[in-house]
Amino acid sequence: MKVGLLGPYPLTPGQPRGGVEAAMEILATEIVDRGVSVTVIDPFTGYSNSVDLPRGLEVQRLPRLRPIWAGTTLIPPMVRRAIRDSQVDVLHAHLGMQYGQAHPVTVLTIHGFPHFESQLRHNVAAGYVRSRALRTVFRAGVQSASRVIAISDEAAAAATREGVTVVRIPNPIANEFFSVERRPGNDFISVGNLIPRKNQLTLIRAFARYVQNGGDGDLLLVGGEVDGEYGVQCRREASQCAERVHFLGALARREVAQLLGSARVSVSASRRETSSIALSESFAANCPVVCLDAGTARQQVLTDKFGIVLPLHSGVDDLAAALASCPASPTLAGSELRESVQDRRPRAVALQTVQVYERAVASCT
Repeated sequence: MKVGLLGPYPLTPGQPRGGVEAAMEILATEIVDRGVSVTVIDPFTGYSNSVDLPRGLEVQRLPRLRPIWAGTTLIPPMVRRAIRDSQVDVLHAHLGMQYGQAHPVTVLTIHGFPHFESQLRHNVAAGYVRSRALRTVFRAGVQSASRVIAISDEAAAAATREGVTVVRIPNPIANEFFSVERRPGNDFISVGNLIPRKNQLTLIRAFARYVQNGGDGDLLLVGGEVDGEYGVQCRREASQCAERVHFLGALARREVAQLLGSARVSVSASRRETSSIALSESFAANCPVVCLDAGTARQQVLTDKFGIVLPLHSGVDDLAAALASCPASPTLAGSELRESVQDRRPRAVALQTVQVYERAVASCT
């Protein structure tokens, strides 16, 4: 079987910039190991060609699409040609779900809801207008799919409303997170690109309040600065906590795993998630969390031992109080957090995904 993966693929192996790149890389590597030939089609990043790819994996880098394409159901000619020329049996779209219309057998993973997220990126008027266009595109993409892989209840419901067959499979979490030895210290870590949706500005303000109240430890921010203006705002806000807030940029996953293993707690102030990969990575590393009630957070944080889930619209004082309530150098009994995400191990996810491909192809022949 030959499969096309449509989405962003990391430039450097083991160093994805964002959750979708991480899922793409892990899945591609694992399904190649299952004997599937994989062609990645990437018109989203603008990266140059990757090196050191596993045998059986090809990456086609296309020129980066202009943002205007995200708001239309039209398929860019270069994407249509790449899908046609790849001659794959099934196309698995991780981004650009509307482009699934260019292939008769399409599997779709809903990583996010662009029409909701648009309202967090823009002011009220612009967010509303863009949201309506993006919703139309989103629905067209879902309707074109042969199967939808749902990573959350919300994603499953969206596919069901459009009459598409749904299969529940979580995003894969890299083996590095499952193998790290937990040695917790006093610092807080937050993983995610610096963008308004991830809400690091509120987190930095909350950490500053925590410091003013005598709290110890530092705040480590891991993630690329993909929104220049927002990055400047975050750094300006962090200046009041000189030497206590560290912008580490995008790191290799083995480094992120080690930081999670040595952190007091993993913190997220994200206001919008479908199913947070960063949250699952924290659990795989046996690291408790403090987060807002976004996406699957409340389902995953089952007990006080797993972490703290705050109401979605919690403010600076709420987050600061939650940080203060986290014990320094916490200990955990056994590996309960890690055990809660065993179904996200790469091999298990790949096996289920290949079965979805086989059934989708069989149903269309």
